[in-house]
Amino acid sequence: MGGGHHTDESLPITSQVVATSVVRLNEGIRLYLQLDRKAKIIVSGYHGLHDPTEHAVMQKRLAISLGVHAKDIILHLGTRDTQEEAKAGKKLLGDKPFILVTSASHMTRALKFFTHEGLHPIPAPTNHLGSIHNLSYTNFFSSSSLRKSRIAFHELIGLVWQK
Repeated sequence: MGGGHHTDESLPITSQVVATSVVRLNEGIRLYLQLDRKAKIIVSGYHGLHDPTEHAVMQKRLAISLGVHAKDIILHLGTRDTQEEAKAGKKLLGDKPFILVTSASHMTRALKFFTHEGLHPIPAPTNHLGSIHNLSYTNFFSSSSLRKSRIAFHELIGLVWQK
């Protein structure tokens, strides 16, 4: 799944793609390598409102810079959101099972979109933000907690909208 970026050729590709997208792509590459490079990596996303480069192109650049062969990358261009990615995925994947990599917080909503289209995703959540290890009061009162709360509300609102 995509995420976001800002095109700036003066920066390395790892600084142009937002952290969430980097984590998602790294997990996809990790799985690709575990499958002995017998799989393809599908990268998706569009250019957004203020950037001329499609996100899928940025993800492809990043994947190549991390050692993935260009022939093993499929560009999924023009999809603006998860729902459009699922609809376009149906044309590309048909009934074949595939590994769906996205953030753990986004997986529930993503799975609903993909299964609604009759697709057969195998969930591979990444970028887990919650943990019950070493909890203290500071876990609830920090800028990191505010960010996690924003993500949780975003996904909750997305689930309500989806319903």
